[in-house]
Amino acid sequence: RLLEAVRWAPTACNSQGVRWIVVHRPERVREVAGQVIEHCRARNELPELVSAWEHGYDMVLRGAPHLVAAHGPADSPWAATDCVIALTTFELLARAAGLGTCWAGFLVMAAAARPAIAAGLGVPADHRLHGALMLGYPLAAFLRVPPRNEAKVRWVE
Repeated sequence: RLLEAVRWAPTACNSQGVRWIVVHRPERVREVAGQVIEHCRARNELPELVSAWEHGYDMVLRGAPHLVAAHGPADSPWAATDCVIALTTFELLARAAGLGTCWAGFLVMAAAARPAIAAGLGVPADHRLHGALMLGYPLAAFLRVPPRNEAKVRWVE
């Protein structure tokens, strides 16, 4: 239902080029997190993620049961923006449906540097992974939104 609703999210020039991948099995989500860890090890990056993984804690995908990823054509100048709009819409709708989400930035970073990670998810070679969300039922309910900074606005007449 969420993906059906999200297809109405705006896209540049109404291109509707956003494509979705849903990783449904928790075991597969954990495999993807492990691929990100291997990427970090190979590049000697983010040692805190690697250390946490070695101690049984997944800081990459946080043990999420599901993963939703958006990708679009590599040659589109708007695909990244379209995917972020779609993922943001998905995130808001998921919350309204009682689901929890969290942006999977470490996955997107690793997939950009190591195309085999994106390919393993099923992203076609002529597309790019532009964002992903961890998805599941939240373990805790937050009673309020964390404080936000004031908007920094410059009014132009």
